[in-house]
Amino acid sequence: MDGIDRNKNGAETPPSGDELLAMAYADGELSSEATSEFESRLRTEPALAHLVAEHRALEVLSRRVAPLEPADHEWNRLREDPVFKTSVGLGWSLVVAGAAISFVLAVWGVATNDSLPVWGRALILASLAGFVLLFLSVLWRRLRTYPLDPYRHVER
Repeated sequence: MDGIDRNKNGAETPPSGDELLAMAYADGELSSEATSEFESRLRTEPALAHLVAEHRALEVLSRRVAPLEPADHEWNRLREDPVFKTSVGLGWSLVVAGAAISFVLAVWGVATNDSLPVWGRALILASLAGFVLLFLSVLWRRLRTYPLDPYRHVER
């Protein structure tokens, strides 16, 4: 497949009006009035947002074709170095495990600490619950917008 949309007879299918608008918007070629109108449509039409994201991803991809710089070669060597791989993997594992265990111990310690008044324990536990809710909401938004991120295929 060559990446070009074709009809059942094999002829190229011209881009739709929305596809042309998405391309012009992503390239900054729309007038301010047309941009405002298009952005109001983006808020209500997820398919349109995906068209813009695809066009922006192509733009980022085209920049990837540039030759590697000296730092890129060094990053590639580092990625293959077993000591670097092990230390990064082990480091992230320790950070995540330590944070999770610390969180559980903090909740347990606050919940079972009889020297704290009930209202004090409730405030601390509410703060921890708020932290968890904020973390989960940011994670949910990030996962929801990931398909629209034009930089998800960028390598360094």
